[in-house]
Amino acid sequence: MGNLRYDMKEACLNHTYADGAGKQIQDNDSARIYRKSINSFCLWIKNTYKINNIRQLEKAGGALKYVQEYEQKLETQGKSASTIHTYLSPICKGLGIHLNEIEKPHRNATEIIRSRNVDSNRQGKKDVQNQKYRRLVEFQQMVGLRRSELARLKVGDVARDERGYFCISVSRGKGGKAQLQRILPEDIPAVKEIIKSAVAAARSSGMPYDEIKLFTPVELKNKIDLHGMRAAQARKAYAYYLDRCKTADGKEKIRQELVDRWNVCHGEKERIRASGDGYTAFSSAARRFIREFSMAGKYELRGDNKIRALASGRPIIYDRTALLAVSVFHLSHWRNDVTVKHYML
Repeated sequence: MGNLRYDMKEACLNHTYADGAGKQIQDNDSARIYRKSINSFCLWIKNTYKINNIRQLEKAGGALKYVQEYEQKLETQGKSASTIHTYLSPICKGLGIHLNEIEKPHRNATEIIRSRNVDSNRQGKKDVQNQKYRRLVEFQQMVGLRRSELARLKVGDVARDERGYFCISVSRGKGGKAQLQRILPEDIPAVKEIIKSAVAAARSSGMPYDEIKLFTPVELKNKIDLHGMRAAQARKAYAYYLDRCKTADGKEKIRQELVDRWNVCHGEKERIRASGDGYTAFSSAARRFIREFSMAGKYELRGDNKIRALASGRPIIYDRTALLAVSVFHLSHWRNDVTVKHYML
């Protein structure tokens, strides 16, 4: 039997490991965070209890007992609820226990501040005005990618999706997954012009344009709040889909597009099919997705999310179908709650 640190990392990161609870982790940033969290836990349990492998852990009372104690240690150190969640998730996956089994502080929207404080990120606000970053800023305001996705983007990464919409093709998004990110109709000409100029510059250099990055490392070395721009674009996209949802036919067309995207991204066992009274599916994940856009009533914010929305002048009630269209087509999420908490507030 290997040591505890090795076994936990295998369970999380080795894609050939049969019982790997986290075998879906593929991108380098996530893998780095997982390794760091596991290393910290294993160092703590070794120094505190002389536990070096799974057998010793089981004899000493089991993983749940020690992960809960580690969580209490993190609380004592003053870690936030979100930080504790981030630290514990890889540890729980590595030990084969569910994160919900651990008592921990509840995460809420008031912790997610990023650039919402008007006094924060002064350097980033200066960088936005710097001519050196003008092309990046213009592109991000119309597309809304993550910084890591922008860094990997090539000049030829454009495509049409399953419904023929113009998209930016992200070969490796969050979790290492490929995604097609739609561009709003009003932004398509300007986005195409930026890409056209980049392709022309690449061709004049004599290099294959599909191998050249759209943005240079110099352009991406800044403090610009790219996430804030991504959130602003998400809110703009919501207005677009909300307008399309004004008619029953318009809303149903969006639902059909959502189902098409789901079926393209998921296997046959999770396929959603149209039925006489709506949509059906065998898998629980697919049924949850159907409920996201077909539940009666609006998506209404509650608790901390509602407090945050009222404080910032944001809406507290959303159309479920329009919100899910933003989640799927522009943020590559499959759930509305993630979109609301991280992008709409």
